[in-house]
Amino acid sequence: MAVAVMTGCASRAGYATKLLYQSDDFDGADFSHRTILLLPVTLENGFDTTGMLSPSRQAQWLLKRRPDLKFVFRNHFESTYYSAHDKAALNSFYGALFEGDVLAAQTSDSVWAHMKADYLLVTSIKNSATIRDFERNIKKTLRCETELWDIENTEVVWRISTVGNILNGTEGDAEFIWGALQEAYNSIPAFRPALNEENW
Repeated sequence: MAVAVMTGCASRAGYATKLLYQSDDFDGADFSHRTILLLPVTLENGFDTTGMLSPSRQAQWLLKRRPDLKFVFRNHFESTYYSAHDKAALNSFYGALFEGDVLAAQTSDSVWAHMKADYLLVTSIKNSATIRDFERNIKKTLRCETELWDIENTEVVWRISTVGNILNGTEGDAEFIWGALQEAYNSIPAFRPALNEENW
């Protein structure tokens, strides 16, 4: 039996990832030199709007590690979508992504048709909590899922779960989530050329 002991000392956030799914046909080579539609982080009540978690900040961080990728954002995608459709179908699509309703998301044909990219990258915060005990210790927890969708085939090719915990930390909620995003993005399959290839 494991026993958790909470002390009054501050600690840094800790994260753990678990690969939930990866298509047999998807690897780092598939993801190299591609255009990614990067959506804002999805919360229970909709997209996060804080600058700390903005798609542009996420893209800047990712490009330092993956300069082979190109990113486009929600506003560009939605501007082309709304020129021909109303909000109802798109809102249903976003809801399906958050709920993990793959079938409903896959059948949103009009939405997929307006995504001018190769992959869709989206992270949803599935649950989070702040717990205070009788000794005034404060523990924060969260669980999020990050998915890569193949836009042409409208299917998930990679999904990972990230769990975060922190005890008496000084990080704000956005910074805590930002650490989970970095942990998840570090796990995205990377292209590794063969040893006999001259160009990296």
